[in-house]
Amino acid sequence: MNKLRILLKANIINTLSLNKLRKKSTGKISPLAILLVLTVVLFAFGFAFMYLFLFGSMFADQGLAALILPLGLTAGSIVTLLTTISTANGYLFRSRDFELLMALPVKPRTVFASKLFYLLITNYVTLLFVYFPTVVVYAVYNRTDWVFWTLSLPVFLLFPLGLITVGSLISYLIGFLTSRFRYRNLLSIIFTIAVFVVVMFINFRSGMIEENPGQFTQDVLSFLDKIKIGNLVFKSLLGDWQNLLLFIGLSVLPFIGFVYLVGKSYVKASLQSRVAYTRKNFRMGTLKGSTQNRALLKREIRRYFSSSIYVINTIVGPILTTILLVVMAINSGPILEQFGQEGSVPEILPFILTAIFTAMLGITSTTSCSLSIEGRQFWILRSAPVREKQIFQAKILLNLLVSVPFILLDVIIANFIIRISLLDSLFMFILPSLLALYMSVIGLYMNILFPRFDYENETKVVKQSLSVLMAMICGFAGAALVLVPGFIVATNVNIVAGYLVELAIVALLVGIATYLLLNQGIKKYKKLIV
Repeated sequence: MNKLRILLKANIINTLSLNKLRKKSTGKISPLAILLVLTVVLFAFGFAFMYLFLFGSMFADQGLAALILPLGLTAGSIVTLLTTISTANGYLFRSRDFELLMALPVKPRTVFASKLFYLLITNYVTLLFVYFPTVVVYAVYNRTDWVFWTLSLPVFLLFPLGLITVGSLISYLIGFLTSRFRYRNLLSIIFTIAVFVVVMFINFRSGMIEENPGQFTQDVLSFLDKIKIGNLVFKSLLGDWQNLLLFIGLSVLPFIGFVYLVGKSYVKASLQSRVAYTRKNFRMGTLKGSTQNRALLKREIRRYFSSSIYVINTIVGPILTTILLVVMAINSGPILEQFGQEGSVPEILPFILTAIFTAMLGITSTTSCSLSIEGRQFWILRSAPVREKQIFQAKILLNLLVSVPFILLDVIIANFIIRISLLDSLFMFILPSLLALYMSVIGLYMNILFPRFDYENETKVVKQSLSVLMAMICGFAGAALVLVPGFIVATNVNIVAGYLVELAIVALLVGIATYLLLNQGIKKYKKLIV
């Protein structure tokens, strides 16, 4: 047990980079780091409460206020399951520190338990942002008793156990089966993005509840009736002892069996999951020459698509805008009726669409972890006979190749929804593209300031690194600096003046970020050590 505790403690400290957040002089965690964490936590809880109160008020008007609890619990189960499926195989069985841990005087079962408990802790943290607001919002619209509040904590602790067991098995089977294929990463990317698109499409469709809230409520009831986990936990919280015992059994017994069986054969399972596709009929062909810039860009593209976690977590913003526009195209009639007479296009609507495109692109950037993702092979890039500007250019171009095609597609779809002028179309393309350029540059600069090469799983770099968090904060701040003054000018002067103000601000942001990257960024890049 002592070895398990030490491994788990070391895993948490290494994953969250807690030692890097401490001041060297005092050894205490920096107040700025604490402020950043509190800001992210408050933002996540605020968003969850806002969303749940929206559904809670609608369900209360329909006389079905109790529906908010099974809906929130079902959403939490889906989030937990999808998160586990996307990360479990790479973290539990294909981690880069496998050889190091196997060399330690620790049993393989203890190593597996430490990794599984850390995965459980991360799922508890994620689930908390859904579970706690759901319970509170349910209590606002419904009467609760002491049984409900007494069971709320034990149910929360048991909730992820069965889901993690199922998700880990699915993740392992997907990794085991696709490892035999040449394009296993591409298959994993396509499958995960397909699931994400379906979920977000349903989510955006649910945003049109004002059209027919009664029908939407019936759809939710039908959906919850098919997915039993939310109703099972819901009845357990209300003190239905038969369902509570069933919930405990379905949560605890599979989890214990999973820990015992996999822990017993952990080394064998890890080695089998590391089997990779090999070409049996490989023939040496003629080597083709290429320019330095083209070779660097091809290298970035290959590295990008070699990691499913990298692709999925950096393509979220562009996909969200396209899904939103497709939903708006399907519901274009009611949307236009809300703004004015049917068939007419309010002057402010293209400006609002441009603001939506711009805000969505401030979510993620491929460059915020493009250096860290190199890992221990960063020295290869450093020793290449190319200038730092060429390396930066290739990484920035990759982010533009990911985002700009979606922006162009969004403009085309927007023209199908409403008839907008050529000037609106140009600004609708130029402004989000410039913000994507700003995110490319500032993301790369943040990664230079806060690199992380000592990771054993790519999830820690793509989703949990400080550079990604800082780039996201800069993206939100940049989008706000662009959109708020532009909207004020557009509503008080005219739309064109609002566009010009936004264009001037985003151009200034790009200039500042470029200056920082080409001056301080290059100096700090030369000092990076793996």
